Amino acid sequence: MRVRHFGEEPNPIRGGLRRLLGRLGNPGRQRRLDWRPSPEVLADWETLRAIPQSPLIQVVGVGATVVAAELTVDLLAVEVREQGAVIYWRARSAREAILLSADVSVVDDRGTSYHVIPGGGSGNAEAWEGQTHLLPVPPVGARLTITLTSFGPSDHMPLPMRVPTDRIFGPWLFEVQIPPLDSP
Repeated sequence: MRVRHFGEEPNPIRGGLRRLLGRLGNPGRQRRLDWRPSPEVLADWETLRAIPQSPLIQVVGVGATVVAAELTVDLLAVEVREQGAVIYWRARSAREAILLSADVSVVDDRGTSYHVIPGGGSGNAEAWEGQTHLLPVPPVGARLTITLTSFGPSDHMPLPMRVPTDRIFGPWLFEVQIPPLDSP
């Protein structure tokens, strides 16, 4: 149980998915999902643990917003670390939708080949925030084109019955310059 400090407002995003699933009859409790991750998914999970635990190189604040398909997407920041990068995004829908996971692709002006791994996320029927992990480390001075192509349930994990599985398609396109590191 988390104790809130006096005057602290509750986070409106937390618990929203739980409430939405409750309105759908909480089907996840009705049956057990016999799902086991593939070796590729397990390897991605190991990478997911390594990137955010590696030393921080720099944080590139983005603060850009794109609206498409009744969905407003904010690209907040790119956290560059020794083992990779973490892209932080937030999405808000004009209608009730389960966003869950973002399909993201990244290219740069240097021709780097990137591997994108969905990270964590949380939200409710109107808003979702999450992270996407990126390998390798983006080169200093590179101009990244980050495209969030769609939102919806991930193919990696099954959802309980009666949970809507429709994807919302964009694209939401962002340009991010990785600046040179400040010299001491």
